[in-house]
Amino acid sequence: MTSSITASFEPAKNRLVFLLNEINSLVFESPDPNLSYEQRENLYTARIQVLADKIDKIQLCIKSLKEAYEMWLSYIQTITTKKREEEKVFESILEGGQGLFRVIHEGQEAIITLTRHKNETEQKLEGILK
Repeated sequence: MTSSITASFEPAKNRLVFLLNEINSLVFESPDPNLSYEQRENLYTARIQVLADKIDKIQLCIKSLKEAYEMWLSYIQTITTKKREEEKVFESILEGGQGLFRVIHEGQEAIITLTRHKNETEQKLEGILK
């Protein structure tokens, strides 16, 4: 049972780490002021779509990780004979630079940052639509 639970962490965790690395490489530059109104509108619209997509994907990964974590906690609380051994295995999943809690936290920080960029972009789009 524990191996299937821990195995369920890995795809979502790896996907979240990939998304976080991808997000860290994103560059949000203001468009060239010489671009036409339509070009700036298209750029902002595309940026909003990309940011919304990244937010959705990160939220999905975090949700999956939290569900697997809850399943793990529930399982750990029901076992008695190998509880200590299982907890040690789980500790290794939680700790370190790529630990579960760290990855979840980085995902939540990324959502905050992306949401801010999305809101700023929406405001800029509204500004050029007026």
